[in-house]
Parts: sequence; C-alpha cells; structure tokens
Amino acid sequence: MECYIEYLDCKNQFKKTKEEFANYEVAYNWMIKNIEKPNVDFIKYY
Repeated sequence: MECYIEYLDCKNQFKKTKEEFANYEVAYNWMIKNIEKPNVDFIKYY
C-alpha cells in the first residue's frame, strides 16, 4: 500500500476510518465517489 485516506465515517458514529490504496489514482477515484466534499489533501502517503 502506498497511500491512505483517513476520514470521519458518519455510518460508523463519526469514528475515524482509514482506507488504504495501492496508488494515488485509485485513492483519488475512491475519494471522488465516496466523500461528499473531496479535497486532494485527504490523501496521505506512508
């Protein structure tokens, strides 16, 4: 895994959730589909 996104999941009582991705493109596409107000600063590297 190269990068990840940490966010507060409203479906999980606003607990911090971490999604891991193999590369930036996959993370970006997931973020666009699943986060209401996406921002490229959400994507972090290990």
